[in-house]
Parts: sequence; C-alpha cells; structure tokens
Amino acid sequence: MRWMELNAFTTMLRTHEGLIPSISAQVDTNAATLAHLAQFGRVFKALAPYRKILVREANLKGYPVARHLFLHYPSDPNVVTLRYQFMLGADFVVAPVLDKGRDAVRLYLPAGNWTHLWSGRDFSGTTGRWFAVAAPLGEPGVFFKTGAASGGHLVAALKASGDL
Repeated sequence: MRWMELNAFTTMLRTHEGLIPSISAQVDTNAATLAHLAQFGRVFKALAPYRKILVREANLKGYPVARHLFLHYPSDPNVVTLRYQFMLGADFVVAPVLDKGRDAVRLYLPAGNWTHLWSGRDFSGTTGRWFAVAAPLGEPGVFFKTGAASGGHLVAALKASGDL
C-alpha cells in the first residue's frame, strides 16, 4: 500500500506483483488493497495536468519530473544530504513512508510557504527546517507550495472525489 502511495507522486503508477505472486500481497488481495489502489489512482489522475507540464519541462530543459530538492534550493546546505524525500516538479515535496509499521515521517521543508496536503495545515514562513508529520496509511508526507495552482487543483480534485 505504501508503494501505491509513493508511485502516485511519480510519472508512473503501477502495481508490483513480484516474481512469485502466490507469496506476495497483490493489489486485489482484499477490499482494502483495492480501495487503496483506487484512492491513489485518483491522486495520480488528479496530478495529470501538472505532470504533463513537468514532462514538457523535462523535454525542454532536461529537468527530471521527480527531482532532488537541490535543483531548486542549491544554496540550502541541508538539502544536499537528503535521501528519502523528493520534489515532484517545483511545487511538491514528497516524503514517503518507507519503514514498516510507521505512521509518521520526518522531513525537511526548505524556505518558503508550504501546505500539508492532507490536513491543510499551513507551514508559512518556513526558514528551512525539519518537521515530524503524521503519515498514517493513505496520507503520505506530501506538501505543496502555498498558493501553487497545482496544489489547489489537487486539493479540489481530492475533495470532489471524497479522498480529502
């Protein structure tokens, strides 16, 4: 389920059955896994217009769609060592839950005004610092630049679908 959450914020949402499906969890293992896939399929779909812009940018400028924070914050010495979070374009910071059983993540937000996707909590005036944020199943650590059209579009789409 965490794999589904992570992939929704990249260029490709795919299932990951593994080499021996009979011993691995599948997307259709039960109603909960199917519902989770459907939820993050809607997240992925809602991000399609933004991803399209990012793919065009990748073609013109060579920027990756999912990128290291250093690309946008080269003067921030804290971003150089980041390993377990990334940006989707310039508007989103994604810190997926990678450890089994965890329901929170620790992430670094660079200077600026950020909004937590799931709670709407405002992190305005961030000067670049570390935060611990709740990340229960279905709510990975995702922030967007406050006021970004892409963030507003995602919030509206997720509210319309009942996922937010």
